[in-house]
Amino acid sequence: MNIFNYESKFSQVLMFVADLVILNLCFVLCCLPVFTIGAAQAALYSGIRTLLDPETDEKPRRIFFKEFRNGFKSITGAWAVGLLPVIFFSVMTILCTALAQSMKGAPVVLCLVGLAVSMVWSSQIPLFHARFSCTARQLWRNSAILVILHPLRSILVTVLLWLPLALALWNTF
Repeated sequence: MNIFNYESKFSQVLMFVADLVILNLCFVLCCLPVFTIGAAQAALYSGIRTLLDPETDEKPRRIFFKEFRNGFKSITGAWAVGLLPVIFFSVMTILCTALAQSMKGAPVVLCLVGLAVSMVWSSQIPLFHARFSCTARQLWRNSAILVILHPLRSILVTVLLWLPLALALWNTF
C-alpha cells in the first residue's frame, strides 16, 4: 500500500490539514481590517462545516469567501454592536481598578461580570450566523438564547476566541 496514493488515509489527512491551513490564512487575511472580524469568523465556521461534511465536494476556501461576501453586511453590524458592551465594560473595569487601586470592591466585580457576560454573548454572534442567515436583531436574540441554553459551550468558545487577545494585552501591560 502506497501512503502517497490519493485515496490513502495519510493523503486524506494531509489534504484536510492543508485545507485547514488555507482556511486559517483566509481568516487572518480577512481580519486585517478589524471591523471585518465578525464576518471572517462566521465564514471560517462555514468553511470548517463544509470541510467536515463528507457529502460536499465544494472547496472550503470557495465557501469561505462566498459566506464572507454574503454575510458581510449583517454580521459586521451585529458583531460591531455586540462588541460595544465589551469595550464599555473593559474601559469601566480599567477605570474602576485604577480608582480603587486594586481588583477588590463591588464596582470592579460588577464590571468584570459585565465584561465576561458581554464577551460570551458577542462570541456567539458569528457562530450563530454561520449556521443561519438572519437579521442583526435575530442574531442578537438567538445568540443570547444560545448562551443561556449552552453555557459551557459558550464559555469554551469565548475562551478560545478571546484568549490570544488577552495574552497579547497581558504582555503589553
